[in-house]
Amino acid sequence: MPPPLVKTRYQGSKAKLAPFLAPIFSSLAFDTALDLFSGTASVSYLLKTLGKRVHANDLLRANASVARALVVNDSVRLDTDRAERLFEKRRGAAFRFVSETFGGIYFLPEENAWLDTVAENIRAVADPFEKSLAEYALFQACLKKRPFNLFHRKNLEIRTRSVTRTFGNKTTWDAPFETHFKAALKEANRAVFDNGKKHVVTNEDALALEATADLVYLDPPYMNARGVSVDYLGFYHFLEGLTEIEQWPARIDRRRRHLPYQRRESPFFSAKTIVRAFADLFERHRQSTLVVSYRSDGIPSLEELKRMLEALGKRVRVHEAEHKYALAARATRELVLVAG
Repeated sequence: MPPPLVKTRYQGSKAKLAPFLAPIFSSLAFDTALDLFSGTASVSYLLKTLGKRVHANDLLRANASVARALVVNDSVRLDTDRAERLFEKRRGAAFRFVSETFGGIYFLPEENAWLDTVAENIRAVADPFEKSLAEYALFQACLKKRPFNLFHRKNLEIRTRSVTRTFGNKTTWDAPFETHFKAALKEANRAVFDNGKKHVVTNEDALALEATADLVYLDPPYMNARGVSVDYLGFYHFLEGLTEIEQWPARIDRRRRHLPYQRRESPFFSAKTIVRAFADLFERHRQSTLVVSYRSDGIPSLEELKRMLEALGKRVRVHEAEHKYALAARATRELVLVAG
């Protein structure tokens, strides 16, 4: 019996929808699966538990690392003793970018110094699976200590000011990084298992990826009815920086107070181009069974998505579930279109 899905604190994660998605996948005949926008790898991991050979792909390095740790990895674990050595500042350690750049933005000074040490030590880990497990634990620790679990604005004062709070958990925010890291690592180690198949992770633009599978799962960035899209790099740029500390300084948009990465444009960010982007992906993978996750109040609409898929000669079935995402004002219907 494979272990359960690991927890995530990630906007748009499908982890809580696994009980809804699992019977949909189980009703379909396929051996290989391509998860084009794998995010926290929740669906890729679910597919692995169902005995499939999985290819997880995501444009963000941080997300690809999570998929490497939890999907591609079938046996490697990072024990506590080795993990604790990542917390030790080594003689000659030179990385101080977090401390020197992000003071007063996301974390306290001593926390920034800890992040400098751990990020530099993780960079030196030779085994790719141990490195990805450590990065997964570091990401989860960072998210747990952030209001809203995001890096979308400079708001450290939410943690530090003395006020009556109506949201969040100050005890969690103020717990040591080491505590959160160890808890997340324990969970990740427990999730490692072998389903007898070899899996793949890539870190590419879904619209350019030269790969396919029996089943292709698409969960692209969501655009609401007002034409506003979810920008995952905008939300999680700090985690991305922790995976590429040498390149981090050059990636930053210093015109903005919270120092995010420079924005990467995408056809999924414009109401003028998003429909074409969906159509291009559907055409690219027309020989596969397509499973598409989207929301009922988004652009494109359900009717547009069905029309595009039916134009390829596919029979489309629609599954719906009520679901409320973190930070969403209200619950919407989660749509899963199966086109075969």
